[in-house]
Amino acid sequence: MPGQELIANGIADGSIDTVVLAFPDMHGRPVGKRVTPDFFSAHVAEHGIEVCDYLLAVDIDTVSYTHLDVYKRQVTVGSAT
Repeated sequence: MPGQELIANGIADGSIDTVVLAFPDMHGRPVGKRVTPDFFSAHVAEHGIEVCDYLLAVDIDTVSYTHLDVYKRQVTVGSAT
């Protein structure tokens, strides 16, 4: 995958100091995690990463969208990969 190769090269030459793993919420804001280059190379690149599905089930004021299927399946905090 060209994206992973580009990131690996940036990590190797030191030009990348943080890897942002983000996706848009229902308002288009990027949400997700920041990880170190070492953690990305050792774990995320091969195995992926988990994020809380709560990020997809709240509005701009962090009020829950309890009518969404993703939120109904697990009322407690869960994860989406």
